[in-house]
Amino acid sequence: MQGITLYIPTKDSGRTIKRCLSSILRLSLKPSEILIIDAGSKDGTVRIVRSIKSKIPLQIIRQDRPGLAAARNIALEHAKFDLVASLDSDCVAEERWLGILWNELQSGAAMASGMVEEDGIDLFSRWRSRHMRQHWGSARCSPRFLFGANTLLSRKAIGKLKYDEQFISNYEDVDFSGKLTQQGLSMIYAPSARVIHIRQDNIDTLAETYHRWSFNAWPKPYTVSGLIKKEMSNAYTVFRMLLSDIADPELAIIDIKIFFILANLDTKLHGSHSLNGGRQ
Repeated sequence: MQGITLYIPTKDSGRTIKRCLSSILRLSLKPSEILIIDAGSKDGTVRIVRSIKSKIPLQIIRQDRPGLAAARNIALEHAKFDLVASLDSDCVAEERWLGILWNELQSGAAMASGMVEEDGIDLFSRWRSRHMRQHWGSARCSPRFLFGANTLLSRKAIGKLKYDEQFISNYEDVDFSGKLTQQGLSMIYAPSARVIHIRQDNIDTLAETYHRWSFNAWPKPYTVSGLIKKEMSNAYTVFRMLLSDIADPELAIIDIKIFFILANLDTKLHGSHSLNGGRQ
């Protein structure tokens, strides 16, 4: 069987990286090397990684360019093997995860991804599972894009394609999937390849994450008209959230709080953009 490089982008991932790596070491199909692409963590992430005993070669690579897309490109540049898997640092892979994705690539797919499920242990993970889904349901399919939290791709299949490094925190997976489609390459979503999202949030980190997660899908608040359109989009989005959460008052309260935090974030972004002379 051909080797697999597995990489994990990290930035202050100290709370979750040990569980993430431990799940990789328990996989039924194990990678041949693990790359930690670290973007200057200051919370002990690197120390924790170095303390883990692994029979699989494990290398820490300092990320010298900002953003998640850059981390993915750096991993592709350093990978020793054709098959390259990715797993987010706040995810735990189930035992058969990588083997299932490997089987999908044997059937001709250029890239495959599995299901990301929230652990559901607190209110904020319940909110994410409803409003920030990272899966396409329970049926295997060829979706319009693959979520980047867990993937396996063939470098031979993708050729010279790279992630667009203008996408700093999100949307790089949607953009890259579009490039695969344009090249006539197939993508497979395999829901039986499961990973569990173990991120822990509070209301502020939840709102900030949602703001980044949804930013490229909405009007940009850089101009006055853009800010107005963005706030209107926020209002419409939160209204739809409230309709879906009407039977769950705890989630509905989060929806309302999210609206005001989003408004504040967009207003600050508008002001910062104006002070910088229109530079993003």
